[in-house]
Amino acid sequence: MCYLRGLMRTRALPLFFLLLLLLRATGGSTQPPARPAFQLLEDRTARLDAAGALRALREGGFRKAPQQELSPGFTRSVFWIAFRITRPADSLVLHVSEPNINRIVLYGVQAGAPRSLFESGDFFPHRQRPFPTADFHFPLRDTGWYLALIDKSNESLELSFHLRTQEEMRRAEGTSALVVAFFTGTIALLLLFGAYLFAFTRERLYAFYILYILSGWLWVLSNGGYGFQYLWPDSPWFASKAKVIFLLSTIALSLPFALRYTGARPHPWLRQTVWASTAFFWVCIGATLLLGAYYHAPWWLTLQGVLAGTVLLYVCLMVALLGFYSWQGNRLARFYFFAVLTLIACALVQLGSYTGALPSVPPFYRRFGTALGLLIESVILTAGLAYRFYEFRRSREELLHRMNRQQLENTRLLMEAQEAERSQIAGQLHDVAGSLLSAARLNLSALREQQQQERLPADPRIHQTEEALGIVAQTVRNLSHALHPLMLPRTGLPGALRKITDIFNASGKVHITLLVHGFATYEEEQQAHYNGIYGLVYELLNNLVRHAGASCALVQVTELEESFALIVEDNGAGFPPAQADATPSLGLAGIRSKVAYFRGAIAIEPNEPQGTLITIEIPKATYDLSYPAG
Repeated sequence: MCYLRGLMRTRALPLFFLLLLLLRATGGSTQPPARPAFQLLEDRTARLDAAGALRALREGGFRKAPQQELSPGFTRSVFWIAFRITRPADSLVLHVSEPNINRIVLYGVQAGAPRSLFESGDFFPHRQRPFPTADFHFPLRDTGWYLALIDKSNESLELSFHLRTQEEMRRAEGTSALVVAFFTGTIALLLLFGAYLFAFTRERLYAFYILYILSGWLWVLSNGGYGFQYLWPDSPWFASKAKVIFLLSTIALSLPFALRYTGARPHPWLRQTVWASTAFFWVCIGATLLLGAYYHAPWWLTLQGVLAGTVLLYVCLMVALLGFYSWQGNRLARFYFFAVLTLIACALVQLGSYTGALPSVPPFYRRFGTALGLLIESVILTAGLAYRFYEFRRSREELLHRMNRQQLENTRLLMEAQEAERSQIAGQLHDVAGSLLSAARLNLSALREQQQQERLPADPRIHQTEEALGIVAQTVRNLSHALHPLMLPRTGLPGALRKITDIFNASGKVHITLLVHGFATYEEEQQAHYNGIYGLVYELLNNLVRHAGASCALVQVTELEESFALIVEDNGAGFPPAQADATPSLGLAGIRSKVAYFRGAIAIEPNEPQGTLITIEIPKATYDLSYPAG
């Protein structure tokens, strides 16, 4: 979490200042100077042509539009705009700020008759617009009256219109393009972060996150006209449907994503309701894609009302669920709850600016309110995902630490059991078997001395048996010392190691040289380390004699300031380090387990020109199972 806070301090602050600059640049743009007033005419029949509109203008059928705005909401009418230019101005353009108009036609009145100058809209390719912008801009070169047909019947209509110079148009469109590029780049970074989390965890939650954010941003781009401008400029059939499709897909993805995001377990009937509503939205999306011209069909008007009511209920259901889970203490639900409230607030501000209910709202929110809300929502959701990912990694690390501690505890118990078993066997061999062998040898010695005293002929078998018992007794003592260093506290680790190397040298198969550095005093607190080093040397030499086929070997044991170092090298057959890592040998597995128990390190390397070099380092620090292994 400290990393996340540092990231917010170092990176979010410059982005915040950049956003303020964009707000200032967009919000501070001024309207062009007052020019000829606009007049409006509502054609409820949608059958009026340009000549009829001009006739209505002459007869006073138009009404003035002092606010230069048109916000009827949902309408079935076609609207006409009329204005007059009295002075030539080649640099003037008519700006219509609604980017999603099905059909818009600009007429110029010449010689008392209207003449079509430009025809554009979502039903036509984007290149048919006089200027390649998201909004509509039409150049005005001649003086006289102009008529503009605005056809967005059977849909919601909120627009503004005014005259501006081409310089003002380029400056405003450049600023808008900068804002859109900045927002889109930020969304792209968030999507990349979601893709990274999905690749790392393979959880479907992050796939839902990517789809939800991507669908929401495509809806924002299509709603602002930028999708038609940049993404599908040659697909007018899709441009007229994109806003509906991406809105429905965002709604359809939102609640399933919210349930996965928060980890909530709703009641089965509520879950079924969610999936049924989601299926309904996807069916509507499919129908919108497959059907052709449907804007004037009665079923489409009915479906719009049903969709609007369903979307409203859906949003209310999601807000209610998120509020309930937030109240119950679900932290991720709180992230999502505040994210959704932010989006709804920004969308309401933009809607209030469109309808004139909030006239004092800066122009930036009128244009980018919903985009800003979705961006903030995405950032909040991403912060929640980062928190969830942090918790996921922390819980996984805790699980690994618990497993590691359990493994080390098992190793400790195994080593203690082995030491106890070896100690018991060594004690039995040394005390019981050694004593019996010594008693048998003494009896034979007494029998031989009795024969000498009675001047009986010496039996060579008695002498041979006595020697054999001596060899067996010595072997038993050596075996008891090899199994457990009974004399370790008295002789110290160097003496115990010399004893064990003498035992292996006695076999005559290999010559082992032992070099011991340090260990001037015997430290009781290092008893476990001494036993561990003794056991490691025994296991290494045992493997060397049994498997390496070496004729000579060197064992170096060094006491350093903070650790113990053990080096064993031989001239045997050897094996590659990769094979050492993959070998199923119980001997090597036991050695690695003991080294890991003491939090040490082991390296197995080829010994030039022949053989194997094994290096082990064990820290002196007393190991405590309460600390996780690094």
